[in-house]
Amino acid sequence: MIEPSEIFLEYENLVLHDANEAETRLKVIDSILFELLGWSKADVKVEERVSQDGAITFSDYAIRTGMTAFVIEAKRVGETFSEVPNVRSIPLRGKIMEGETGEAIKQARDYARHSGFGFAVATNGGQWIIFPAQRVDQVPLEKSSAIIFP
Repeated sequence: MIEPSEIFLEYENLVLHDANEAETRLKVIDSILFELLGWSKADVKVEERVSQDGAITFSDYAIRTGMTAFVIEAKRVGETFSEVPNVRSIPLRGKIMEGETGEAIKQARDYARHSGFGFAVATNGGQWIIFPAQRVDQVPLEKSSAIIFP
């Protein structure tokens, strides 16, 4: 099992070298998912096809178990999530829904909705934004909140 400090050092190294999304996924996000959190590779599909509005796109990760289903939209380390404040919970409106952070959240939301999943995650490996992608109680996304794990 990997130590969180090892992942943090890898993340910092990737930031220093302005790594791309693929390196972020391989060296940080995969380590967090499989080694730290213990998800089974059998439960995870990568680059899963998502058909939306006549176009085919691909979600970075789709995780399914008997009780859980969510998508993860991965972004590269570094400045991608500069709009994320240093809080644990935030409403999904305002500044967090702007810029690259907002685009990542919307992309994850759309992948989750088109896959029929209730939850989505947007991450750059260092910050994890977890939120409801669709709600059965008719509450719109902008009245929902996200949980942020730095």
